[in-house]
Amino acid sequence: MSNPAKLKIADVKEICVIDDDSIALYLAEKIFEYELPDIPFKGFDNVNTSLTYLSDNPHTKRLILVDLNMPIRDGWNFLENYNFNADKDLIFILSSSENIADKNKAKSFTQVTGYIEKPITIERVIEIRNQY
Repeated sequence: MSNPAKLKIADVKEICVIDDDSIALYLAEKIFEYELPDIPFKGFDNVNTSLTYLSDNPHTKRLILVDLNMPIRDGWNFLENYNFNADKDLIFILSSSENIADKNKAKSFTQVTGYIEKPITIERVIEIRNQY
């Protein structure tokens, strides 16, 4: 995406996934627990709750995956309202959309490290772990 990640996965202290799909959240939690068992996992089913939690805990280094298509406030809204810091965040879009317009829009956000098509897989988590 636009900004090369400064934070390394080895420095991540928390994994946060924001997705209104409870099955996708459960799957992500199990995959991350398996592949990165030493990093605590937090799942959020909406942007409001995630933004409150993240702003209340601003100094934690995180891997954040955010779904684009959610009711009320979507992933774009999250990106527009999250207080991003490249030294403490790796942010990935997590979406079932293969829409090229979404991928191009994601590239316009400097805080976005990458774009992952759903569903999250063990292979994709291994790729993130090895690449970052």
